[in-house]
Amino acid sequence: LAFDSGIIAVDKGLQEGQSVVTAGGQLLSPGQTVEIAGASQ
Repeated sequence: LAFDSGIIAVDKGLQEGQSVVTAGGQLLSPGQTVEIAGASQ
């Protein structure tokens, strides 16, 4: 994990297909279904 000029780089710990919550993570519960903002359906 590295921080530089407002950019966060995750270089390990994620598996293919996993995502990172960047806003509102404190409101999530384990197993909760989430929606990707701006994703077309």
